[in-house]
Amino acid sequence: MNKFLLVPALILVGLVWSCGSGGISDEAGDNPEPDPSSAPQSSKFATASSNALYNPVINPENFVEGINNPYMTWTPGTTFVYRGVDKDGIHRIETMVTHKTKKILGVTCIEVLDRDWLQGQLVEATRDWYAQDIFGTVWYFGEATKEYENGKVVSTAGSWLAGVNGAQPGIVMLGTPIPGIPYWQEFLSGEAEDMAVVLSLDESVQVPYGTFEHCLLTGEWTPLEPKVVENKYYCLPVGQVTLTLTAAGGHGREALTDITH
Repeated sequence: MNKFLLVPALILVGLVWSCGSGGISDEAGDNPEPDPSSAPQSSKFATASSNALYNPVINPENFVEGINNPYMTWTPGTTFVYRGVDKDGIHRIETMVTHKTKKILGVTCIEVLDRDWLQGQLVEATRDWYAQDIFGTVWYFGEATKEYENGKVVSTAGSWLAGVNGAQPGIVMLGTPIPGIPYWQEFLSGEAEDMAVVLSLDESVQVPYGTFEHCLLTGEWTPLEPKVVENKYYCLPVGQVTLTLTAAGGHGREALTDITH
């Protein structure tokens, strides 16, 4: 097991994940409220009783140059394009791996620019910073996010940087995915407390970009909104999220439509 994976003190209140069979097909069309009922859902949610023990030790010498985890490969110059549908309408999401880097806690991190257009209008732009350790685990070191209305920034809520004001880096992809072990993806008390757990390593997914087998499936949530759960499918050889479904607490879908280099 990755020695960096320091699982926080948790009380797992009946953590039961029900995984579906037969795969997931992206058939949302233009429906602003697609039904994600076919997606694996959680019947109960994990809650963190204490985060006092979450204090990962980051040694810059244990990180490598570049990110090539097969389920999360950040190659500079690559852009992943998604079509999203939710109660607000139709989104176009672009996740671009830039050539920029940022040193955080002594670790050189790759900058990824994520932009979201709703009905053709930019509503959010986020710069995220990631790095990979020697075990292949991809760490998340922070984000700078801006929300827009009518072309103007209206909020930067959710922004955080590891090492600043108590923020801690988290894990976004395990080097060796093991089902059933929850882990922090990011941590800034009261602001950014995302968590995840691997649910399956053998899911089928169909999206506009293609059909995939043996995909990794995660369940993701935050103690700040414990009734909301997302399922994310990571497929080979894409090396990135291929499909995201809101499994509980709402309706939403983001499906991969294109990859450019």
